[in-house]
Amino acid sequence: MSESFGSVETWEKEFKHIGAGLGGGSGWVVLGLNLHTGLLENYWQWDHANAPSATLPILVLDMYEHSYQMDYGAAAGNYVDAFFRNIQWQVVASHLQKAFKARSVWIS
Repeated sequence: MSESFGSVETWEKEFKHIGAGLGGGSGWVVLGLNLHTGLLENYWQWDHANAPSATLPILVLDMYEHSYQMDYGAAAGNYVDAFFRNIQWQVVASHLQKAFKARSVWIS
């Protein structure tokens, strides 16, 4: 994480800012592993058909309004905070480990 963002805190701040920017809008915030560079990237994905090529998703935050409207209304920031409180980091670590294995095949 530090190689890509400098620190976990910097990554989290950027990820949350992207989410906040999508409040009332649509799309997903994605932490992905770029298979070309081997670096983690945060990006906005607006639909199922458009995503960075050769980037594997590691963690995805759904910011389509239907994902939070019933519980949080217009308070998308509260939804993002709840999302972070409920991340199962062992699952994220497993996704990352699998992505690094896929990258080793990709670059060989």
